[in-house]
Amino acid sequence: MSIAQDIHFSQLNHSQLFMNPATAADMTGDMAASLRYRKQWPGIGKGYGTNAATFEMSLLRQKSNTNYLGVGVYIVSDKAGKAQLQTFEGVGSLAYHLRTGTTERFSMGLSLGYVQRSIRTDGLAWDAQHNGIAFDAALDNRETFGNQSRSIVDGTFGLLWWHSSKTEWKFGYSLGHFLQQRTFLDAGSDKLSAKHSAHFMLKYKIPFMYVVYIRYDLQVQRQAGAMTILPGVMAERRIGNDSRYTGANTSSGIMAGCYYRIGDAIVPTIGFEWERMLSLFISYDITLSSFNKAVGTGGGPEITLRYEGKKTRGVARLSEE
Repeated sequence: MSIAQDIHFSQLNHSQLFMNPATAADMTGDMAASLRYRKQWPGIGKGYGTNAATFEMSLLRQKSNTNYLGVGVYIVSDKAGKAQLQTFEGVGSLAYHLRTGTTERFSMGLSLGYVQRSIRTDGLAWDAQHNGIAFDAALDNRETFGNQSRSIVDGTFGLLWWHSSKTEWKFGYSLGHFLQQRTFLDAGSDKLSAKHSAHFMLKYKIPFMYVVYIRYDLQVQRQAGAMTILPGVMAERRIGNDSRYTGANTSSGIMAGCYYRIGDAIVPTIGFEWERMLSLFISYDITLSSFNKAVGTGGGPEITLRYEGKKTRGVARLSEE
């Protein structure tokens, strides 16, 4: 088994739209928006810098026992290394959420997006620029690139099953990259291997003098011969009360937990949510693999700021049990 290093995020509780279009508007609110910043391995060249923004909104949703549509959009900009190998993605998602019972929901989603990849070769060092004594940037690098950028279309299909009673759990699966092509430095037309992603979440309230919830996450991604496995656990302490009958959901929360990307890094995470509307999460990847010989333990920070709008009255939520 090998460990993949695709564009990825460590905070699973805010990463589902990037992975599975069936999660578009899978929330208790009518709309949500988020901003995210991630820096990985800053000690190597310029490292990997990732910025992302998302927007989600539910349509035709009136109460908990109705079906509804979810739409979502995300934008990602990723730059890697001195060559500034850049990936830009603008993706739109559409999901249909079908109530299959008073406590269950089945969702299907499809996303289509625009992907552009580019690279800058100026400033790089090549073997031909070594004059026998030292590196000489004035020498011709003798390298020819037919294309330094390429735009393609990508697509992902996803499924999601949700259940909420005394416990809440979700299981999702998605198939990605079924439209995307791989190469951009030449005229190749070979397609990128399909990416299979599965995610499981379990959340329940523990008997305690305070309102405390425990959430377990597990994400597994496989693409050709590469695999990423990311389990994690998060504790959530609610502060204040939510109204069961009027829909006035104004409690706040403090969260703390840890994820572990198997064979790669451990990711401690903390977060704060204000009145179920505005939340801030901060995590840090601590490299544990043999790659730490090059980067030390400094994997890099990840910061997410999220806003969730008006709550749809009557939507089931574990914290109301």
